[in-house]
Amino acid sequence: MRTPLSSGLAAASMGLLLLGLVLRSWQVLLLALPPMIVLALGSLAPPPRPRIVALRSLSADRTDAGREVDVELVVRNEGPSLDLVEIADVLPREFAVLRGTNHAVVSLEK
Repeated sequence: MRTPLSSGLAAASMGLLLLGLVLRSWQVLLLALPPMIVLALGSLAPPPRPRIVALRSLSADRTDAGREVDVELVVRNEGPSLDLVEIADVLPREFAVLRGTNHAVVSLEK
């Protein structure tokens, strides 16, 4: 998985490696090893894939314009615990949220 941290480690490692080769310094080459080792160990065990199930239920399948429809969104985690999940139920422009919210940031336990 490519993240800013892994990109930074790769850039630091390559920079130190090139600098060590240009300067012909084994000490600088030795400094390039820790970021390389961290990247190699991190690639051996990738993070588990999240398994999230979302169920939406409506109070009416069809309705007239201007009438209210209750929408319930249930999100369930069937995978490993997730510390930070952003849930957004995108609505068409014609719709308006009267009660509740269509956006939440939560943690999901298994």
